Amino acid sequence: SGQGIAPEDLETIFASFTQTQEKKEGTGLGLTISRQFARLMGGDLTVESQWGEGTTFTLEMPVEVSSREEIPAARPEREVIAIAEGQPTYRILVADDRWTNRQFLLKLLAPLGFELQEATNGREAVDIWREWRPHLIWMDMRMPVLDGYDATQEIKSHLNGQATTIIALTASAFEEERDIVLAKGCDDFLRKPVKKDLIFEKLAEHLGIIFLYQDTVQSAEQEQLSSSLLSADALTGMSSEWLQKLTQAATIAKPIPTLSLIEEISQQYPEIAAALKQMVHNYQFSEILYFVARAKQP
Repeated sequence: SGQGIAPEDLETIFASFTQTQEKKEGTGLGLTISRQFARLMGGDLTVESQWGEGTTFTLEMPVEVSSREEIPAARPEREVIAIAEGQPTYRILVADDRWTNRQFLLKLLAPLGFELQEATNGREAVDIWREWRPHLIWMDMRMPVLDGYDATQEIKSHLNGQATTIIALTASAFEEERDIVLAKGCDDFLRKPVKKDLIFEKLAEHLGIIFLYQDTVQSAEQEQLSSSLLSADALTGMSSEWLQKLTQAATIAKPIPTLSLIEEISQQYPEIAAALKQMVHNYQFSEILYFVARAKQP
């Protein structure tokens, strides 16, 4: 494509901070990084060009064809429909200088009954925290007046600030960013654009919220299987410690730790374990939480 690359430029096209004489916007790192990634994965990125005719870039990668059995099933989409009864009303602050980013989180969380406030910069976030004491703050790291790094440090410098969970939101692609924001006092970290399921996963993890889900791909056969193989009081005889661990794993919808806990009872309660495993495979974590709640009732 294009008019081609001059022979003298071909020798340095993959060097860092290098551009051809026809300069465009950019840092001159794109080809360098692309070739490094290709080589890290056992491949290569090469170029052939004829001045006045065009340029061809070739990406070679070693790949293998997978069988259908080796490809994991896609995780079904699960929509949060409510917060389970008996939980407090949580105060959540959304701090981001972009209106669209704030609206995404506010519209996602408002229907569930959270108390919400918003801040357009770090200074507003600190002032609102001081007066309102939110349980959790979604903190954008790049904001005017006072950025998210300094706002987090200021909040966490107070004893009361230690009780507020701060989750960093950043568009940075660098892995080192996680270490930086955690060192500033943030409790967790999400990259933009954030996904809805991760938002709810972090809320469950840090605040202990139990969400109720609408399993959008759950079939009638799956519903019948869980109800027929597991009675409402099936988990009544389980230890309180095991039930608590199962609650924690199912609340954040993590299949691997949930299955590990189920495996602990598979020898003594094979039918119950089989039914619970089927629920995990169908992502019916809200149903698991229902059975746990029944078992905890006096």
